[in-house]
Amino acid sequence: MYKIMFVDDEEQNLFLMEKIIDWEEMGFRVCGIALDGEEGIQVFEETEPDVVFVDIRMEEMNGLELIENYDPSTDLIFLDIQMDQMDGLE
Repeated sequence: MYKIMFVDDEEQNLFLMEKIIDWEEMGFRVCGIALDGEEGIQVFEETEPDVVFVDIRMEEMNGLELIENYDPSTDLIFLDIQMDQMDGLE
């Protein structure tokens, strides 16, 4: 089973990413979540995930700055969810 983690400064996004998909059915186990880049580095080092979903736009450390600290063998998926652009898509 592959390990995945999520890094996003919006708690709502973290909750949705973790809960909306049955990750175990797809062969993944959520091993960590982080609310900012600094926490993301810490969780990454502790859990050594195979795949990381990273928000590009975060306050203190953006997703591009964050990945400079990751193992290059880790698969990264970048996210950029703008809630104000979601109006009318329901």
